[in-house]
Amino acid sequence: MIPALNFLTLSVNLRLSQLASQCIEPAHKLKIDQNKLQNCRSNILNLVNVL
Repeated sequence: MIPALNFLTLSVNLRLSQLASQCIEPAHKLKIDQNKLQNCRSNILNLVNVL
C-alpha cells in the first residue's frame, strides 16, 4: 500500500472510531438527540464514501 494512502486510511479509521463513539454514547441515554445522531450517521457515511 502507498504510504500516503496508508496514512489516510489510518486517519479515516481513527475518525470513524471517534464518530462511532459519539453516536454510541447517546444510545445509552433515555433521551437521544435525534439531530446529533443524524449528523453522526451522515459524517460516517461521508467518510466511508471517501474510501
